[in-house]
Amino acid sequence: MENWQFSKRDDGVEIGLGGNASGSFTNDLFFNLAREALQNSLDASAGGKVKVSFSVEQLEADDLPGIESLKSHLADCLAHAKAKNHRPTIAYFEQGIKNLNKKPLNVLKISDYGTTGMTGPYVPGAGFYAYMKGVGQGGKEKVAGLSGGSHGLGKITIENISTIKTQFVSSKWIDKTRNEQGVFFQGRCSLISRHDNNGNLLNPEGYFGSENYTAIEDETQIPPWAKREDFGSDIFVIAFNQRAYFPKALIAATVQNFFQAVLDEKLEVEVLGKKINASNISKLASGEEIVEHIKEVKNQPEDFEKTKFILEAMTSNQSKVFQRQDPAFGHVQLRILKQEDAPQKVCFLRNGMVITTEQPSLKRFQNCSDFIAVFECLNDTGLEYFRSLEPPAHDQFDYEVLYDEKEKSKARRDLTNLTDWIKDKVKEVAQRKVQESSDIDWVSKLFPKDEEAFEGKESPEINPDGEVVIEFKPSKLPQRKTNVPTVAPVEPDGPPEEPVDPLPNPNPGSNPPEPGPEPTPSPEPSPVDGPEEQSRLLGAEVGLIEIRHRGSDTEWVELFFTPTKSGPIAVQIQVMGADTAQPLYFEEAKAADEALTLINSNSRALIVVEQHKRIKLSAKLVGFTGGALRVVANEV
Repeated sequence: MENWQFSKRDDGVEIGLGGNASGSFTNDLFFNLAREALQNSLDASAGGKVKVSFSVEQLEADDLPGIESLKSHLADCLAHAKAKNHRPTIAYFEQGIKNLNKKPLNVLKISDYGTTGMTGPYVPGAGFYAYMKGVGQGGKEKVAGLSGGSHGLGKITIENISTIKTQFVSSKWIDKTRNEQGVFFQGRCSLISRHDNNGNLLNPEGYFGSENYTAIEDETQIPPWAKREDFGSDIFVIAFNQRAYFPKALIAATVQNFFQAVLDEKLEVEVLGKKINASNISKLASGEEIVEHIKEVKNQPEDFEKTKFILEAMTSNQSKVFQRQDPAFGHVQLRILKQEDAPQKVCFLRNGMVITTEQPSLKRFQNCSDFIAVFECLNDTGLEYFRSLEPPAHDQFDYEVLYDEKEKSKARRDLTNLTDWIKDKVKEVAQRKVQESSDIDWVSKLFPKDEEAFEGKESPEINPDGEVVIEFKPSKLPQRKTNVPTVAPVEPDGPPEEPVDPLPNPNPGSNPPEPGPEPTPSPEPSPVDGPEEQSRLLGAEVGLIEIRHRGSDTEWVELFFTPTKSGPIAVQIQVMGADTAQPLYFEEAKAADEALTLINSNSRALIVVEQHKRIKLSAKLVGFTGGALRVVANEV
């Protein structure tokens, strides 16, 4: 057959360039290409080492089968775009036609060896058919039913490298379980829907091969440049988008996503003659040359620079190794390495590939030293479960991809139980220990002792000897305008030595105004529930004195302080680290047994206070397990 075939579309719905699921992949084209191509080949492993090569070939356009038919369809697409006056689509096809007419034609060739190829027969569910035509199903087959790509979108990623979204695939395959083997050759392109000469609306996807949109299975009809000698597959990306940085991007993506498979000698990759194998991958992971070439890539080089720490965790004898028989995922393993400047991330591996270092609920670790952790599932049943929780881009585990509500609920519980175990082990290895306090002579001269502050009487509160650190920090947010005159803040040097009332004040509970006409007092806002209270602009810092903190037999923390101003304030509690303080988040907060409104993403509690009136605040804090605290308050 010399013509490309496009089926009719009877529903009348027109599909443009954005309708081919390419939006499922949000990273760089070449990073996506490496992930999908290498994953496909690993999943088709024949049992030994898989080798994958990326090379640039040059072909004459006339050597491509069905070239005149393809040019005719591209011209029809351009005419359709012009009739719709859709400028981006016009520009796309004008450039694509120009690239197709270049002599010679640049073709990106992706070849794998040591695989079974994309297997037959040419029926739904089998390897080659699923890759070429499957949507929402896998394109690879593997022992125990494990398949890296369960959404059939790898072909879309590869087509996105082509400026005319066109590829040819040649596979010499073997299926030992059925004692069958054969060859396949077929072309595929994803254009736009448009009308043919008879007025029929055509689908965007077109195929070159045998009749009825099938593949060529007669080796004598396969072009010489596409014939395979060994079992495996070749993918030819026609008129590909050859960016200057693409070789380094492919190398970086390989190192970043498949270091385990390379280290285990299950995978070897060659990019334009540059080999990536177990002997040089560690050197490549720390190489500045790659970092310099991928700066224009989204999320790079930050993501790439995590790789050297992950590799260190995998190979260092200083890593702590934990294993568990998880009720849902079976035998799993977690390696944790505490190391300076490590990114405090948990890396999830599956079948030798990095899935994510940004799994929800494992992004923030409070009061922990620098560390890197690597998680692996070590059994086939658990790997299959993890795979079922991956979205099309294979970049996290998410129970929302499931359709059945019972399965979704179970998966949510299973992931929560697993991540809780991981967080516990991270805390066990990396959580900073709170050191015992020691007296510093010169500091004692600046602050009164408890018996002095309470005139010889015993303090009614427990002094935790350094468990609370007070620091005044100017707010970077704009101050809220008010019609109350500005009053100089009271220095936080303690309350008056004798409990005397301040001068008479016509507006009790507020600071005395400066001399001059008395302004109309603004109403004091009280905590109320509602969306308007969830985000507030913060004003000037409010001094808090005589701060005390004590824990309890429950998970609540009790704080006592005396404010130096009256009015509504937003209180934040922070846990002190070695160098910096990190905010804690409230689960609940109470004052005088009344629940307080939480604002600014639950990082602050809103409370109305009176100057020099003692406050007791009870807080239930998310993830707080101990440590020195700092209390900050701002006007609201």
